[in-house]
Amino acid sequence: DELVLDDRNWRCYRDVRGTLQTLQKVLKDLGPFDGVLGFSQGANFAVMLAAQSFAGAGRPLSFAVAMCPNAPGYVGQLPELFEEKLPVPALIVRGEQEGYDEGVKKTLAGAKVETLGEPVVSEHVVRLFQHPQVWTHPDGHRPLPTRPQDQAALCERIIEFILESSATEPAVKSAGGRADSAPLWRVGDGAGGRVVRKGCGLGTEELSSTLRPGAIVEQVDLRGSRLHYRLVSGAGPPTGWVTVRAKAGELLHRLSEEEAGLTGEIWILTMGTRGDLQPFVVLGRALKDAGYSVRLFGPPELSSFSQGSGLDFTVSCAGWSDGRDHRDELVAGAAAAGAGGEAAGESNGAGVDAAGGSGDESDDAAREEP
Repeated sequence: DELVLDDRNWRCYRDVRGTLQTLQKVLKDLGPFDGVLGFSQGANFAVMLAAQSFAGAGRPLSFAVAMCPNAPGYVGQLPELFEEKLPVPALIVRGEQEGYDEGVKKTLAGAKVETLGEPVVSEHVVRLFQHPQVWTHPDGHRPLPTRPQDQAALCERIIEFILESSATEPAVKSAGGRADSAPLWRVGDGAGGRVVRKGCGLGTEELSSTLRPGAIVEQVDLRGSRLHYRLVSGAGPPTGWVTVRAKAGELLHRLSEEEAGLTGEIWILTMGTRGDLQPFVVLGRALKDAGYSVRLFGPPELSSFSQGSGLDFTVSCAGWSDGRDHRDELVAGAAAAGAGGEAAGESNGAGVDAAGGSGDESDDAAREEP
């Protein structure tokens, strides 16, 4: 999103709500995710996503890691999300030498940034959370410190924080959160998704969209092989009835308690020059070693840095040799990576639907399996 400054010269964004809508779509399409991690402007949006999670206005998140966040002018753009301190677990990473004008010196053109008497810029973000944890490294505005021993210590702390926080249920202000005893189910593979109906009976109205592969749903009621669900993450109707098993086998898998606690992965969206990109390969490798599934998104230069690390990588924007700003391209490319698979699945589902058969339970299952 395009950066703008408020009357204190704090960070705002021209289309902040539109950008958050795009990010929420990515979280929905590629999730579920346990939490978010971001650096600089990414840290700013990590804070906003955490606020949306607590307000019940976005995908539920168990934690946020904000590395070198900027002065939060966006709070004034989204006042409904910051009416109270956020109970979402947060780790704020900051450098001792970073200042208020990081990344905006040219834009400021000599103008001063209002500090409100606080010499440390990230302290304004710390105050947005109920019980934040803070890690300070000796360098400036950078994701990881320069010394290897400091890098290792910070990576270890981030991993510890993620392990601690991802095991907790997301804090959501609005009523209707998931009961601890309600079972969770994951939708199995199948290009067309799962047929969803308004009622338990197979003769009830079929909804226009299918429940997509990989979606996580919460059990509301189970009658034989028919599941009344509420969508937790992934793509599909927010509620309805689906078939969980048929003669061909299992269509939805009921998650064990252990599986239900590990339904997310860590997704790192990064851009910049080599100094910006390589630290996230180090962090991603440390997270993978700790047992997490990690995917990097970014420019093609990151591919060579990540080779041999064992990390999944997707090119989502052009390289940096042309000197252009590719931030919008990066977000759009990542969003397209999620939307593309959904569009293909919907096309397959529609084709199979047109060839529908008898309307009994086995037919519902067959039309879900082109």
